[in-house]
This record gives sequence, structure tokens and C-alpha cells, in this order.
Amino acid sequence: MQKPKKIKGRTDRGLIVVGVIAGIIAITTAGGCLFNGAPDALGESAPSWSADSARVAFSSDETGNQDIYVMNADGTTRVKITDREAKDMEPSWSPDGEWIAFLSRTEGKTDIHRVRPDGSGLTSLTVHPAQLYSRPIWSPDGTKIAFTSNRDADPPPQLGPTPVPFHSDAPEFPGAAPRPELYVMNADGSGQTRLTFNFFFDGNPTWSPDSRRLAFQSREDGDHEIYVVNADGSGLTKLTDNEDADVFPAWSPDGRVIAFSSNRPKSGFGSELTEAARRDDATAGNPVDFEIYIMDPDGNDILNRTQTTSLEDSRPSWSPDGAWIAFEGRPNFPIDDTLVSAGADIYVMQFEGGNLRNLTNAQTKNLDGNRGPIVWSPDGSHIAFVTERYGTPQIQTVRVFNSS
Repeated sequence: MQKPKKIKGRTDRGLIVVGVIAGIIAITTAGGCLFNGAPDALGESAPSWSADSARVAFSSDETGNQDIYVMNADGTTRVKITDREAKDMEPSWSPDGEWIAFLSRTEGKTDIHRVRPDGSGLTSLTVHPAQLYSRPIWSPDGTKIAFTSNRDADPPPQLGPTPVPFHSDAPEFPGAAPRPELYVMNADGSGQTRLTFNFFFDGNPTWSPDSRRLAFQSREDGDHEIYVVNADGSGLTKLTDNEDADVFPAWSPDGRVIAFSSNRPKSGFGSELTEAARRDDATAGNPVDFEIYIMDPDGNDILNRTQTTSLEDSRPSWSPDGAWIAFEGRPNFPIDDTLVSAGADIYVMQFEGGNLRNLTNAQTKNLDGNRGPIVWSPDGSHIAFVTERYGTPQIQTVRVFNSS
């Protein structure tokens, strides 16, 4: 299999990709398990790859309660590694493959736990009466875990709606949504440190490749913007500043670029979409046309990479060599002067925005059927995501390669 080569340099308009895959990207189904749960089951969610790209961890409620499972990349040898009344979900495999961190919800609160891939060594990393909000995110060097929590949150004034892309993973908590802040702790749960202090939503953290900084989205100024902060809480810097929503940051593997999703007004190609077509009463008149952008880690050189007439391009995810970006997208088409959304799909494109390909083609029973989180295997050969093409959500893996 020919693999994309690494990024070799940059220009004032972004990075130069040398020797990327040419021609049509061929996709073959390489895994996924038919889920036999009830029609209203939550199904499978939150895939996470092992360090050797051989296995996938995920959450499933196929036996009536959410537990953590591990299976081979081709869907075989499915093993349940937690089995208890608590709701275990959102697994995240450590970079060295030794641990799987996950959320465990019981008695109205959620804590972060970790377990060995064989089910041994189950340990709670956080013990707190508050509700935790996010999936644990390992630093690339495996020494720290980032997460968000509302343990110190106070209720600020209520804000009007800010649109976010589909599958925004809103929490299950009853009543008013919690307002999580960003935290970091050591891999063993020690040294839990609060990094943000604005009492508004802070979430979707992504580590820099050197494990020294985090990019995240925050609603501190009333709408979602992208910020960066050092892992010790210093150096908080706002990277974007506009009246629309900048969400789902993703740091490139070489550390030179941050990808994100935004509904800021288009320029250049795609501007034929009128403001009326791009706005929706359900989102208080805010644009719903999200696209994938990139920028330098200092917030400069913001570039639109998708510039399509689709809605809700979301959750960018970098290939390990930085040559490709996968993302969720929902194409739309006009009917009687109204833009109608088609099913949700997974797309992949070269870093500079070329060779855009649809991996899934909305082959589902549900318009929301193909969705993230999109995760690349560490060797760059596969992508895992969640699909509802068979009804109940299940994990799907596909192999991406050059057909020649």
C-alpha cells in the first residue's frame, strides 16, 4: 500500500504536501460488528484505537447496560472489559497502549476511570461529587489527561443559542446544561489542575504534539471561539474573534496548524449561497453552514479548506502523517428555493483541500447515520467512526489506500 508522505515545508498560504496519494481513494470495509440490541438502544459509540492499530475500544449497551469493549480492527474477538451497573462510556486508549481511560456514570455523577485492555487494574482517577462532561484526552506523550468538568462552575447569565454542528455530544444531564471548565491531571489521577476560570462552556480540547499546550473552544465572550493554553494554565490566548461559532479544534501532527469548524460567512468559492439560505430560524438566525478551516497556532493565516455548498462540515481529524483531514459533512440540495440536508457522511480530503472524497455515501437508515468522533489508526491505514446504516449505531472501520 502506498502511503502519503510527510509534510515537508510551508508557504505563506499553508503547508506543502509532497507525494500525497493520487487518483481515487479506494475504500473497503475492514470491520464493524452488527449490533443486535433493541431498536431504542444507544448502540455502540466512541471508537478509540490501540497503539499498534490492531484493536478498537468502544462503548456498547448491547447487554442492557453501557460497558467498555475491545475488538480487533476487523470486528472479530469482541471482549467486554467492564461489566457493572455503572454506565461506562467514552473510552480513550493511552498512547503506549497500556491503559484505557473512560467515563463512568453512576448515581447522578460521572468520574474518569482507567482499566487495562484485558479488564484488569480498574481504578478511579477522579472522585468528585460534580458531574464530569467530556471524554478523557491523553497527551501525546501519555503523561497527562485533559478533561472538562463543572465541579467549580457557577451559573452565569443565560445566553441565546449558538449553533454548533450536528452530533455535538450534548450531555445527558437534566435541567440546565452544566458549564464545564478545562482541567489537566497526571495519568494516575494526581495533580488535577484547573486551567480556565470563566464560568462559561470550555470544551473539545486537543493537545499540541509536544504535549505542552491545549487548544479548545470556549464561550467566554458569548459565542464559541478557539483558545490555546499551556498545560500548566499559563499563556491563555484567544485565537479567533468573530460573531459566529468556531468549534472542534484539531492540532496537526507536526504542530504547525490547527484545523477547526466554523459557520463564519464564506468568501470566494461558495459565496453563491445567500444569507437567507445559510440562516435558519431554529438557530436564532445564525449561519448553519459550517466548513473546515485551518490556521496557525497563533491565530494567523485562517484559510477555508472545504468551501463547499454542504452544511455542517464538522469534527476535523488529521491523518497521523498530516497529509489528510477527515471530517463529518452533510450535503444539501435545493428544493423549492429551500436547502434540504441529505444524510450525514464521512469525508476525507488532502490537507490543502484537494481530492475530496465521500467515504460513506449516506448508506444508512437514518439521516444522522454516519458520524464521529472520526479517529485514524496510529499507522494511518484505517478510519473508525459510528454508523447507523444498519439501524442501531455501531462502530465501522474502513481502510483508506491508493487503488493502484
